[in-house]
Amino acid sequence: MPVKTKYYPLGGGLDLKTPAVLMDPGKLIQSQNVEQKLSGGYARIAGYEKFDTNEVPGEGALLGVWYFNNKVYAFRNAVGGATAEMHESVGSGWTTKKTGLAPDGDYEFVNYNFAGAYKMYGASGTHKAFEWDATTWTDITTGMTTDTPEHIIAHKKHLFLSFDYSVQHSSLGLPTTFSPITGAAEMTVEDGVTGFMQLSGGVLGVFGRNSTNLLQGSSSADWTNTALVEHGNKIGAISGTLQQLGSRVKYLDDRGVVDFYTSQNFGDFADATISHDIQELLLSKKGIVSASCIVREKSQYRLFFSDGTGLYFTFRGSKLAGVTRVVFPDPVKRVVSTEDGSGNELILFGSDSGYVYKMESGDTFDGAAITSYMRVAYNHLGSPRQRKRFRRAVFDIKATAAVALRVKPDFKFGSDGIIPPVGFTDLAVGGLGSQLGSGLLGSFTLGAAYILEGQVDLPGHGDYVSLFFYSDAIGSAWEVDGVLFEFIPGRGRR
Repeated sequence: MPVKTKYYPLGGGLDLKTPAVLMDPGKLIQSQNVEQKLSGGYARIAGYEKFDTNEVPGEGALLGVWYFNNKVYAFRNAVGGATAEMHESVGSGWTTKKTGLAPDGDYEFVNYNFAGAYKMYGASGTHKAFEWDATTWTDITTGMTTDTPEHIIAHKKHLFLSFDYSVQHSSLGLPTTFSPITGAAEMTVEDGVTGFMQLSGGVLGVFGRNSTNLLQGSSSADWTNTALVEHGNKIGAISGTLQQLGSRVKYLDDRGVVDFYTSQNFGDFADATISHDIQELLLSKKGIVSASCIVREKSQYRLFFSDGTGLYFTFRGSKLAGVTRVVFPDPVKRVVSTEDGSGNELILFGSDSGYVYKMESGDTFDGAAITSYMRVAYNHLGSPRQRKRFRRAVFDIKATAAVALRVKPDFKFGSDGIIPPVGFTDLAVGGLGSQLGSGLLGSFTLGAAYILEGQVDLPGHGDYVSLFFYSDAIGSAWEVDGVLFEFIPGRGRR
């Protein structure tokens, strides 16, 4: 019989829910340290490196990392653990700017311009909220008996702080003044506050673990204690997971990752869980969430866990394009995603080691190789009950420099584990590469024969085929956008 060919674009991310025989052939059934591309296909993730080669002074994990006034700040317990300190990076070392803070805080920050200049504000759950103007530290006194707010946000010229079930806001335009005489006020909620987020339409979302309350109005001049309206769907946010990506707010709830959006009617909200394909994996880790961030250039929402793992959610517009799984040797404990003084995206994180790292930087994990792999869903090539003799797979693949990428076919469901990889064929990808069919990517020697880069023989028979890609050498990131199969149809199964 003549040889047939079929091309399949890759994409859709990790799917741990759909039965193998029903899964889209572009999706993944296993993955580590790859990401869904906005344009389709998959790529090995970028690495990270130390932002400052010097360790932040003190001991234990970092308590907070922030970027303000073109400076990076890190909070850490002092040696002995009795107090905590704030340090400022000078690019090649750290200068201590504030001592004597209560230890073991979990810091949140916001930069805001209340009166002519941006200042940095923070809360930790262990110390008073503070204001920092790059020179002077000011403790903010609210009058609460235990004056250690946990969450913070600036909204419509008011500074908002949370104390478990209590929400306090400052006087209008006066972030350090919490006097009811000048317009400060307290609001109470039925669920302990887990975070704030500004929503579309000028609404402030006050999130609890099992509730969401909405505050409407232009300022304290037209909102009252009764202005906090409970959102009707009884859904809340886990602390540390609230992020805004474009006009959409993402967060982790007990039901999974939620996309909380505004309808055309002002103040009328809807929500949707978007993590169905990885729900079991996600919910098994919700108790160890350590941080979250967004990556604007890649339209990603990222969740990190204290065991060093993470999940990358890539969005194409308002739609989820795919989710993939990552594993970092340095767990992400505190993270800030912002822009530097030149407008370039800057993502920094702190870990247990006491260093601040720059994410999306380099091709290694701070010098260590990035072990990455992905197993593409089993593909019946349009004939689930027809046996096939496979001949070749040709890949739409590219890399910016030489990199060792290995691939292995699988013709039986669940026949192989993940590591160690055996029976692989090397794809020594090099150069910028090209789209499938437009040119050769190069070649390498396998035994005594030359094989074109971007293609591999498939010596096997089966109803289905899956491909397992693996790389663990230091080198450039690689991308695989699609695969073309060459095969000879066989007899149908009865």
